[in-house]
Amino acid sequence: MVKNLYSLIALTIACLSFSPPSPGIYTLQSSSVSFLSAASFGKIKGMSDKLTGTLDVAKRTFEFRLPACSFEGFLNPAQKKHYCEKFVEGAKYPETGFKGKIIEDIDLTVPGTYSVRGKGMFLLHGVEKERIIDTQITVKGGQITIESKIKIPVEEHGIKVSKMNSLSMAKIVNVDIKIIMIPG
Repeated sequence: MVKNLYSLIALTIACLSFSPPSPGIYTLQSSSVSFLSAASFGKIKGMSDKLTGTLDVAKRTFEFRLPACSFEGFLNPAQKKHYCEKFVEGAKYPETGFKGKIIEDIDLTVPGTYSVRGKGMFLLHGVEKERIIDTQITVKGGQITIESKIKIPVEEHGIKVSKMNSLSMAKIVNVDIKIIMIPG
C-alpha cells in the first residue's frame, strides 16, 4: 500500500513537472555570433556558437544571452585572455544580452522574409542601453532564421579604450549574428 502511494506520488510529480512547449515559443537551435574590432595596427576577431534565447511569435518578444568569454578564433591565447580579462571583464560581467520586442506588427507564423527592428535593452559589460537593431527574419519550413549586423560603440558600455590600446582595439566593434530557431 505504501509502495503504491509512493509510486502514485512519483508519477504525479513527473506528470506535473512535464510541460509541453508553449505554442508560439521558438527556441534557439543554432547560432553564430562573430565580432571584428579593426583598428590602425591590428584586428581582433572572434566567433561564438553559445548564444541562447527564445522568441515569442505571438507577442513578438525575444530574449538572447551569450557568455561574454565564449568567443574563439583569436590570433593567439594571449589575445583571448586580454579580451576576456581586460576588455569585457568576463569574470565580473559574465553575460551579454538583448531583450525586447519586434517593433513591426508582423505575423511570424506566415512564411516569408521580413525586414524588422528589434527594440530593447542591450547588455554589455554590465551596462544596459536601449537599442534598436535592424534585423532580417526569414520564416520557412517550420523554422525562423534571424540575421543582423550591428555596430557597438564599446565606450557607451563602460569599456575604456586607452590611447595605447586604441591602436589595436576599435572604439566601435562590428558584430554579425545568425540564429536559427525552432518551435519549442
